Amino acid sequence: MEEIRVLVTDDEMGMRLGIARVLSDYTVSAPEIEGEIRFVLEQAETGEQALERIAAGGIDLLLLDHKMPGISGLDVLDELSKQGRTLLTIMITAYASMDSAIAAAKRGAYDFLAKPFTPVELRNTVRKAAVRIVLARQLQRVAAEGRRSRLLLAEAIVDAWRRVQGEVDPVENAPAKRAYPVDPIQENNAARQLHDKRAAVFGRWIEDLQMVAQIEAGARLRRSEPIDVNAVVRFAFEFVATEAERRGLALEFHPTTAEWGLGELAEWELALSAACSQLTAMGRRGGCLRGRVAAAEKPSAEKPSMMQIEFAVEKAEEAGAACASKGDSEPETTSSAASASSDLLTDGLGWSLVRRWSARCNGAMNLQSDENRVRVSLLLPATGGPLASQADAG
Repeated sequence: MEEIRVLVTDDEMGMRLGIARVLSDYTVSAPEIEGEIRFVLEQAETGEQALERIAAGGIDLLLLDHKMPGISGLDVLDELSKQGRTLLTIMITAYASMDSAIAAAKRGAYDFLAKPFTPVELRNTVRKAAVRIVLARQLQRVAAEGRRSRLLLAEAIVDAWRRVQGEVDPVENAPAKRAYPVDPIQENNAARQLHDKRAAVFGRWIEDLQMVAQIEAGARLRRSEPIDVNAVVRFAFEFVATEAERRGLALEFHPTTAEWGLGELAEWELALSAACSQLTAMGRRGGCLRGRVAAAEKPSAEKPSMMQIEFAVEKAEEAGAACASKGDSEPETTSSAASASSDLLTDGLGWSLVRRWSARCNGAMNLQSDENRVRVSLLLPATGGPLASQADAG
């Protein structure tokens, strides 16, 4: 059962006792809420007493007389507003008029009761307020549970990955001691360095995933920092290098300009890695995954500076040789068949993540595909470098 604590503020003792008598045994149930609502009544004789009790905390609903000795009900609402307190308030007055109702509403009053009122009118008015309060509580609980679930999911993903990679001993539940194979071919320094490099890239990606989950769950604030876009693309290519090698895909990225973005580094790394991972899964042996970063158009007073990040994968067997000869030229424009397959491709979780991220950056994502090529293009705001990025953030 939900409990709502009501503070009845009126200088007339008879009015306070009458309201308490009507509401003390009153319970509320409604189809839109879970369970029933009961009321716990407290009393205040003046506006000053009411403010003192509200400051102590725990009051959910305020029944407030308009005219009282000392500060008035409207003065109480003004003071609560100055303190930044939000409290559902029902104004009670014997001087009901349109002007007084408007004045109370402007100060944040939820509803209005004109004296004299009947027990039924009191219950109906309080019932509406109580349902509103309980619905807000239930929404807060759902949101909090959602945040906890996302954090638990992120922690479970990290834990599972570490166990799979052997970083955590599944029996001792402690960091595992990594032992390299005794085979002389795999024991050489180059193999160990490659292994450590790949492990570091995947470990960093998992940390990014956990950080983004914490941001989305509200457990961490989103930062705005200058982003070296070419460095993030290199990270994304390192992330997919192992899978690309297994599939026989070449990776090509030759930066021609230094472009800078703004945002949370973990989100940039996660989004671009997700895009490259999706394209790598679509490539076939002999194909090539290419990356390109360039200024999209010259800025003007009306248009901010924009950059374009493009990834394209060659899917045909013979496309690998063609890729090497094309260098950094822009991928060909796809035919009308692209629109037919584009909707299908964007159904994936990875593309959904990239699309939401680009929109949050005030940019846009365009995904196209034909029988030989899949291409994703990201149009994003650009800055002039670390110093300009910091100025924009300020």
